[in-house]
Amino acid sequence: MQRWEYCAVYVTLYASGSGGGVQELLEVKMPGHHRESVQDAFGSVGLLNRLGSDGWELVDVEGTAFFLKRPVK
Repeated sequence: MQRWEYCAVYVTLYASGSGGGVQELLEVKMPGHHRESVQDAFGSVGLLNRLGSDGWELVDVEGTAFFLKRPVK
């Protein structure tokens, strides 16, 4: 029987300074870890791509929260 582990990525959008563009605050909750802020030069798309290359598969999106799974190693 296949066992899975799950990961959640939370994206918060905010304005950068007066008249600045929109920035992303990225937070990840990994198995066995606390929810922590992370950075990626390409924002949420880059982070999701990086997680995908580590074997994570996107299974659900709820607003600005992304939920992923991968087989337990």
